[in-house]
Amino acid sequence: MRMGELLALQSLKFMCGHKQLHRMYANYDKIMRKPKLNKGEKETLNCYMQGIGFVQQAKMLSLNPSTIWKRRKSMQNKYLAIVDTL
Repeated sequence: MRMGELLALQSLKFMCGHKQLHRMYANYDKIMRKPKLNKGEKETLNCYMQGIGFVQQAKMLSLNPSTIWKRRKSMQNKYLAIVDTL
């Protein structure tokens, strides 16, 4: 966990308490399980989570940068479709 994430987590715990924080994480987990990501989208998401930008991903995966961008856009649309239903 990065230092900024750790500080944000500590701030959240202070502001809303442990039970409320647990509910927030449970809701987040529920949202993130809903999108049906294909193999390429999962691969791209994992790279983003590791801090790898789309140009670096394209080089690493031997893909055109526009392919990585399209995957990200597809994931974003799936996520937004779920959030709109909440």
